[in-house]
Amino acid sequence: PALTPGVWPLAAAAAAAAAATRRKSVGARARGGGRHDMDATGMDSPRPRKMGWDERMASWDVPAPYLRSLVMDFLLNEGFSRTARCFESESGTPFNDAAADGMSTRVEIRKLILGGDVAAGIRRIEQADARLLEELPDLRFALRRQQLLDIISKGRIDAALTFAQTELLPMVGSDDGERLRELEETMGILAFSDRGNSPSAALLGPAQRLKTATLVNAALMRRMNQREEPILHQILKRLAHEQVKLHEEMQAFPPRKRHEVPAPLDID
Repeated sequence: PALTPGVWPLAAAAAAAAAATRRKSVGARARGGGRHDMDATGMDSPRPRKMGWDERMASWDVPAPYLRSLVMDFLLNEGFSRTARCFESESGTPFNDAAADGMSTRVEIRKLILGGDVAAGIRRIEQADARLLEELPDLRFALRRQQLLDIISKGRIDAALTFAQTELLPMVGSDDGERLRELEETMGILAFSDRGNSPSAALLGPAQRLKTATLVNAALMRRMNQREEPILHQILKRLAHEQVKLHEEMQAFPPRKRHEVPAPLDID
């Protein structure tokens, strides 16, 4: 099947939304204006049928070819070329050569950033696209901030202060509250002798480095007129959005789970 974001995973949510509309109509007609809930048969029931909901969700059969296509799309988008080739061999899912355009460059840059050599990553970006960072100042700021975080993580306080003053501060305008907040959050780590006790200590971990690498990958994908994130991520975002809507419309809707888009894994 064609890779249409969210069609299969969200079909159940669409059905539930229709049920919500029917339930609200029944509630409006109910004497006293009280809320009524509908069970799996469509009849009023005093309490939600969570078991019925779970059973309906489990009954949706997502075709295996669609799932395999989602996996291949994720691997190609994130630059896992060798893994994608192995997956093609084992599952028979076609390797999309067009989607793999520029993959080697993206993989090289990602590995430099994840390996802690952001400066080399910046140089490679400029070699691949000389105007990219000039035209995307937010991305340039994110990369410089990652460099600052790497300096702080090594305990080089004087070097961190100098780098922040010469490289980052000039990029923060008087009306640029978001960049100023991010710079202050980063510099606040230096106030703690034990950096692990800082409220912003997570910025020194691998998740922040992955976030920066993901921003770069998305920017490079856009420059090549390719989708900047995997369809799987789009599905998760849409699923979270639909769950919020359902929860707002149905007070008795089963508590929603928190769906977060995972950071890319360095598996290639």
